[in-house]
Amino acid sequence: MKAGREGAKTVDMNTAEEVEQIYRRRRRVWVDALHQVNSWLERQCAAALDDAQDKHRLEVHEGRIKDERRATAKLLRKFDDDVGDPSSNDLETLIHDLAATKVLCKSTRDQELITQRLADEAARSGSGIRLAERPKHYAREPKPSGYRANHLIFEWDVAGERPAIVEVQIKTRLQDARGELTHENSYKPGSAIQKTPFHDEVALTMANLLAEVDRLADCVADDMEGAIDQANDQASTAPEELARVDLAVTDVVVVNTGPRYALAEDKNGERGLIRAVDVRDLVGESGMIDVDDYVRAEDRLRVAVVNDGEKRFYKPEALAPHSAASDE
Repeated sequence: MKAGREGAKTVDMNTAEEVEQIYRRRRRVWVDALHQVNSWLERQCAAALDDAQDKHRLEVHEGRIKDERRATAKLLRKFDDDVGDPSSNDLETLIHDLAATKVLCKSTRDQELITQRLADEAARSGSGIRLAERPKHYAREPKPSGYRANHLIFEWDVAGERPAIVEVQIKTRLQDARGELTHENSYKPGSAIQKTPFHDEVALTMANLLAEVDRLADCVADDMEGAIDQANDQASTAPEELARVDLAVTDVVVVNTGPRYALAEDKNGERGLIRAVDVRDLVGESGMIDVDDYVRAEDRLRVAVVNDGEKRFYKPEALAPHSAASDE
């Protein structure tokens, strides 16, 4: 049936009633699917960061069910006089973010890493979850508005019901902040305040500036990782380096730890890195080791300080008594 303008109000009312009915029937399914998808996301993020120093690089948010009135308005916008009347049958087919959640990342590298991992894991048979369509990489190819994020649309099997669709947005924290900084929700269709060219221009400029900050943050992370790798390599191949450096000895407390290094702090607040190679020498191992198998947060250690003017390292004289892989 064609929807003439004179019948627009009737169409709107009918659509709102149908959307209300499907929300009553399916809300419980969406809530359950959202909970299950979030649990799956938590597991995938933990696995992706298994060897990472910083376990907070990926953060799964609680998610939400789209407001019913917004869903109705969005459905109506997808139709015009040349298409016909929208119905509840179109709701889940056309609107994929009725149930939606997001993963926030500290870097664009992690954004691509977890996007690919989720797509790969969803392709495995028997997982209960699958991609409903190809991922959208707006982080690589931004929308005209400057919006950047990766979107994945998943179908989740629900016992006794047809599958539920859940949208997962993968964003850097700065990409996520853009919406808050530009008051994006205040300018969405149906809001009291309508968008103007001024808002579009400011939002685009801000998106581009934040993207540049993301790029610089990645550069800093790359530089730090390179410095750590170089330090471990040099210490591994040049054990005589300590003989050429004036050493101070101090007590430190381990702040956090990971597979490649631990971070420790002395009583004056000066921080230094405990290298994997120095831990390996103490425990008498050969080859690669994971520092966090032997050094734990809040360990108190006596260390020699190695400071080459650019980097400060703490070389432990001994490890804390419980710091042994066999204790695990």
